Amino acid sequence: MATNFKFSFIHTLRIASLLIFFFCFSACKNLTTEKINMGTIEYEITYPNPSEVTMSMDLMPKAVSFRFIENKTSSEITAGMGALKTIVLTDYEKKTIVQTLNLLGKKYKVDFNKTEIDSLNKVEPELKIELTKEVKKIAGYDCYKVKCSTKDANGALINYEVYYTKAINAPHVNWFGIYKDIDGMLMEYIVKRYGITMKFTAKSVSPDGAEDAAFELEGEYKEIPAAEMDGYFKMY
Repeated sequence: MATNFKFSFIHTLRIASLLIFFFCFSACKNLTTEKINMGTIEYEITYPNPSEVTMSMDLMPKAVSFRFIENKTSSEITAGMGALKTIVLTDYEKKTIVQTLNLLGKKYKVDFNKTEIDSLNKVEPELKIELTKEVKKIAGYDCYKVKCSTKDANGALINYEVYYTKAINAPHVNWFGIYKDIDGMLMEYIVKRYGITMKFTAKSVSPDGAEDAAFELEGEYKEIPAAEMDGYFKMY
């Protein structure tokens, strides 16, 4: 009788442990994949073509914090072991973008209005996209693959893939830039600037961090022309 009782008790504990594990796993999974319309996405930055990077990889940015609400976004990137930080604020309703640079404590900013944004978009290389039904998990979300094709400065064809999710409700998030025709939150995508290809991959999603203060600048920034801001990044 004692042996049967012991076996039954241990068996019950094992079942209870499995149920607890299953419950915790399910709860965590639901938490990381919940449908949200505001929050923070943490992206990892990698470099698919290392030969493009001419400086120490330690100085290159490794991550970006992306905060969003219905009509506003804020992207923050740190590089150069903290010596350089840039924040980009976008406002869909006002059709404005503010780009900032904090370089060794000196703060600069450039304001772009709709006309200037349209001009910037015109000089971007044409991007052709093909939506697919192929899905993969990124940061716990079902993400759809988009086949992209464009041309480099020499006219050579470049093919690559990006992924987006419809589970995160941010309808105006891609209102500017080359991905404006993708209706969803980008979870894995590629950007090429100053001859360097950067791949952004979402690693975590949180419903927190999108308070009003996240979309406002702290302190005073010196307003400079876009060309001067560009020069700082090229120099870096």
